[in-house]
Parts: sequence; C-alpha cells; structure tokens
Amino acid sequence: MSRPSRKSLTPESLVSVLVPHITQQTLLLPTLHTQLGLPPSALESDLCALREALLKTLYNSKLEQLNTLTNRLHHLSSTLGSTFFSDDILHPSPAPGEVEAFKKREEIQDGDPQGFDEEDERLLRDVAPERFNRLEKELVRGKSEIGRRLVSLSGLFEQIAWLYTELGILLPTPADPIPSSTEFPYPRPYQSKVAAKMDPFVVAPAPDPRRQRAEYFPIFAAYVGKLQEAMEEGRDPGGVEGVDPTQMLVEWFERLKVDLEEEKTHREAHIQTLYDQLEVLWKRMGITDEDIDDFVELNRGSSTDNVRAYELELERMLEMKREKMSMFIGNARVEIEQLWDDLMFSEEEREVFAAFHDDEHSEDLLTIHEEEIVKLKNERRSKAPILVSIRKYYQICEEQKQLEISASDQSRLLGRGTRGDPGRLLREEKMRKRVVKEKPKLEQELLISVPHWEEENGKPLLVNGIHFMGVLQEAVRVEEAKADTKKRQRTNSTVGRSITPGPGSNPPSNAHSRKASVALSIAPSLRSASGSSHASSALSISTNSTTS
Repeated sequence: MSRPSRKSLTPESLVSVLVPHITQQTLLLPTLHTQLGLPPSALESDLCALREALLKTLYNSKLEQLNTLTNRLHHLSSTLGSTFFSDDILHPSPAPGEVEAFKKREEIQDGDPQGFDEEDERLLRDVAPERFNRLEKELVRGKSEIGRRLVSLSGLFEQIAWLYTELGILLPTPADPIPSSTEFPYPRPYQSKVAAKMDPFVVAPAPDPRRQRAEYFPIFAAYVGKLQEAMEEGRDPGGVEGVDPTQMLVEWFERLKVDLEEEKTHREAHIQTLYDQLEVLWKRMGITDEDIDDFVELNRGSSTDNVRAYELELERMLEMKREKMSMFIGNARVEIEQLWDDLMFSEEEREVFAAFHDDEHSEDLLTIHEEEIVKLKNERRSKAPILVSIRKYYQICEEQKQLEISASDQSRLLGRGTRGDPGRLLREEKMRKRVVKEKPKLEQELLISVPHWEEENGKPLLVNGIHFMGVLQEAVRVEEAKADTKKRQRTNSTVGRSITPGPGSNPPSNAHSRKASVALSIAPSLRSASGSSHASSALSISTNSTTS
C-alpha cells in the first residue's frame, strides 16, 4: 500500500487510507478477544468505540470542507452584498434531528432561561452531500454574478469615456491627481440606494464621498489607459481586471454616468435655445446658409467651448440687431405684407395692425412685429388647405368668365380672328372641360371645409374682407338658376317645333318669352399702398333680360 505524502495528508485523505486497514483489522478482533479470554461484552464495546472514532474523524473532515466552502461564500457576499445569499447558505445549519438530540444530551428544557443557540459549536452540522451540492451551486452563481458585473462595468466605463469626450472633458490617466469636487463636480451628492438596503440593525459606516473618489477614480483611469492602448493597437480592450465589483462601486459609476448624461442633455437644450434665437437673427441679418452651416459644423458637440461659442454669437447678433433695428423692422413689415397677401386680407383688416405705420423704431416695436408674424403664420397654417382651394376656385371662375367673353365674339367662328392664333379654339375647349369638371367639385369641397373651419375657430372666414361662405352660396344658387333657365328654354324649343300651325293661323307670340344670362365674374384689382400690393377679388352677378 502506497503511503500518502505529508503535503497531501488531510483528514479526508487520512480517512480514505485508514478505512480499508481498519475494516481488515476489525475482522480480526473476535479471534483476538477469544484468544485473550475476554468476555463478549468487551468485543461489542471495543467495536462501538472504533466506529465512533472513525465517524468522528470522517465528520471532522467533512466539517473542515464545509467551513472552507462557507468562508468562500462569505468572501463573495462581501462583494455581492449581504442580500445576495440567504442566511441558511452563509451559516452552517445543524444536522437533521441534531437539535432535539442535543437538547436531550444537555438536558435543556424549552423553558430553560439559558436558552438555546443554533450557533453552539457543540451541535453537529449538516455535512450531507445534498448540503454540499447546494453550497457549490450557490458558489457558482456568485462567481457568475461577479463576472457579469465586471462585463457590465466595462461597458459602463466605455460609456463614461464617450461622455467625457462629448462634453469636452479630458480623459484621466493613472498619473493624474484625483480631481476635487470643485474641479470635477461629478457625481453630484446622492442618496445611496445600496446603503439604504443594508440591515438596519447593523451599524455600517455611511459612504464617504472623498474616500470613494480617491478609490474609484484610479480604477476608471486605469481602464481608460487600457482602452486607449487597445484602440491604438486595433484590438479588443477586454474586461475590467483586478477590481472587486461591489455594489457601492457599481452604483457610484452608474451615478457618474447619469450625471454626465444629464449635463449633456442640459447643454444640448441650452444650445438648441440659443440656436432658435440665432436662426431668426441670422435670417433678419441676411446671413447666408453657407456661413450658418460652417458655424454649426465648427461648433458641433456639447463642450463648454461649443456652448460659449453660441453665446458669443448670440451676443454679436443682438448687437447687430440693435445697430440695424430699422432694417429689421422693415424686413418684418415686408414679411407681414406677404402674409397679408397670402391670407387675402382686405385693406380694413390690414389697418387693424396700427404698429405697421409707427415710425419710432425700437426693440418693443420690433417685438410687436415679430409677435404679429407668429400670429399670422399660425392663421395661415390653419387656413392653408382652404386658401389653396379658394385660389383654385377663383382661377376656375376667371377661366369661365373668359369663355363667356370669347363666346360672344362671333368672328372666332369665321376664322378672321383665329388666323394669328390657330390653337385658340382647342385651348378654349380644354378650358371649358376643366371648368365643367373642376368647378362643381371645388364648390362642394368648400361648402364642407369652410363651415368646418368657421366652427373650429369661432369666426367667419373672410376673403378680401367679404364673408366667403355667403358669396359662394350665392354663386352656387345663381349657377343652379342659370342651369334651370337653360333647361326650360330647351324644353320650350322642343315643344314649339313639334306643333304644326294650321292654315291661317298665326305663329305663337314670343312677346313674353325671356332669355336670361348670368355671368359669374372675378375682378382682381391690384393697388399699391405703403410700398405693398395685394389682390382683391369680388364675385359679381349680373342678370340681363331681353324681350324678343
């Protein structure tokens, strides 16, 4: 039999070596006892003592393994947090039935004032294989959590490094001193959620911000150096190494990332606010799109230098604005006139804005004009679809008027008026088809959309100062009356031709027949006022009666 080396001699290995030998020697005990003339009771007593000694040695070996495994779990618990493992994992439990047996051995009663403690070292611990399997699974789970946290920490460090770059903050190096809270105010003071979850009955020191900065910043600086080196060599930086990823550490860096993200968002919002003000000023000052794009491209980012560049540009534009106030107000008035034209305002509606004629140019006057521009743009936005249809309707009515004028020119049929324009009749035919097709469709569309707009906005829709809905309804009524008149004329003409007058009879008198013509005309008039022009259109209806 080979003898184990002294280095590998442990209670467990010793038991595994001695068990076969003790078993062999045990078989010889009855013969030896007979030869020595010892009573049978002595043999039983010696065998019991031998079994107890063997079990004790085996139990102590298992207990040592159990304590080693439990200590490793305790070490992981200090990193993973006190709540990661349950109490029955971190504290060896008594063997099944041991509590009752111990009470009997020690004669401890339920009402004994000395009480009973399951941590008593005299209690036999559970060293069954099932207990070991459970602890080993928990050990694997704890190690997996450590690995997961290290991977998460690597990603967190990379995000923080990116935020440093976006905010124009120099990345730290291992040789740099620890920045003070004045130099680098991140993370800002916060209430630790990890500390709040600790056992309230355990007095634990509160997180010390200074100690955390001194301990955690070098970890981040070391990873940044590793990251930069890997990028230069074109390889993967790998994970964080040599770091104990406690909950406090992970929480501190997560808070740092959140604070940097909030700072980035705050700066971007501030830059956007500055840009919105600059956009109006750039337009007023006539700054070219190319110059604007160059400025935006040059100051892309969220660093303090970028923010300062926008602030200085705004100051420069405001100074130019003060110097060129009259020009700004003039440009605003040109824009207002264009909006008036787009909205088809009448002269009376334009006169309501009295500030348009104020000659004392000031900041307040410019503000009033800018507010009026915003109001008119909003109104144009709400009316946009209807205004498009109204302009198209006016165009169709104008074409209809031209067709009626052309129809009264009999020379176009004799060829005398078409020699210089041979395509005239073809164009008129196309125009007639377009009028017949588009006009009824536009009228029906406007009869629905205009009342809907008026109901939503609580006011009538005016075109050149006239209630458009009333004009439209009257025009539709006249068109319907015109169509009825033509229909009756065709009917009377058919009946007249079907009657043959008898000899000596007089032809029917036409003294009381009438022929009505209704013309819907649009008369645009352009008039210049204060350097501006606007179009006004009026729908006029004229009915001419003749007696034949």
